[in-house]
Amino acid sequence: MALGHKTPCILMLSCLLAGCAILRPAQPPPTESDAAFYQTYSKKFGIRFTGTENKRLILAIDRWLGAPYRMGGCSPAGVDCSCFVQAIYKEVYNISLPRTAHDMYRACIKITPRNLREADLVFLKDTGKKISHVGIYLKDNRFAHVSTARGVMISSLTEPAYRKSLHAAGRVPPGEKPA
Repeated sequence: MALGHKTPCILMLSCLLAGCAILRPAQPPPTESDAAFYQTYSKKFGIRFTGTENKRLILAIDRWLGAPYRMGGCSPAGVDCSCFVQAIYKEVYNISLPRTAHDMYRACIKITPRNLREADLVFLKDTGKKISHVGIYLKDNRFAHVSTARGVMISSLTEPAYRKSLHAAGRVPPGEKPA
């Protein structure tokens, strides 16, 4: 009879475990509209999106594309690289980053460029020793940034100018404190 006593407990435990699996939120399968979204932005950004990328990040960057460069600027009428990154992070992740590229660099966890993931930051510098530029990594060596000549745009880190000036990559720590 001892076995009979344990059987209801095993049965209840099995039901509970099965129930947990049912309650766990499942990833919905991609819809036709998702496929169309990623196809559209794959063409627009020059990136092969697979459907796992952050839609909010893509849409936020898209709204800024073409905004002209303005040193110290912080609006779609004129923006510099650090304000662009700061605005995207606030909108998409509700994270406040420091105002300058150099301070963002200091606040990030340093990673190697080969370990870049979506939304990591890339830091570039000209001939000087100080970080002079920051952008947001997307994927496939492509990043969003503000060019002084062309405004907010998406470029490739494999372009000779960016390959030469890439200084470091960084990941914003989870739950970064407001600047």
